[in-house]
Amino acid sequence: MAEQDLSFGEWKENYEKAGKSKTVLITWLKARPQDCPALVSEILDHLSASEQASDNSPSPSRNLEHESIYQHYLDGPFQSYDPFDMMTGFLTNTTAGTWSTMPHQSKLLELSKMFPNHTVQQLDEIIALQKRLRGKT
Repeated sequence: MAEQDLSFGEWKENYEKAGKSKTVLITWLKARPQDCPALVSEILDHLSASEQASDNSPSPSRNLEHESIYQHYLDGPFQSYDPFDMMTGFLTNTTAGTWSTMPHQSKLLELSKMFPNHTVQQLDEIIALQKRLRGKT
């Protein structure tokens, strides 16, 4: 089913399942601009969050933190020093252990423990941005 064919209720459900993702909200509004009046509070929430984030974003250390978050997302929040895991990872060019098979949401929850100043949604947006910057979307 095409995005423009989804009903208001289906969009709302997708938006809530995605953790009220800004990206889903934007896609929704592009597909169904007629829903905008019903979503004013959601739009204002994202605008105020974006304003707060932009107040903090010029700092180079913030960019380094985002890169660190992305690297931890790829490799896991811990490094395995088990020789078998290290050798397996080296020989197969993969991340060893359970991290590589862990679902996206579980990884975000683990990362939120390492970066408590970010919500799961913010971590998801940071990772998505870092993927786009690296051309991995």
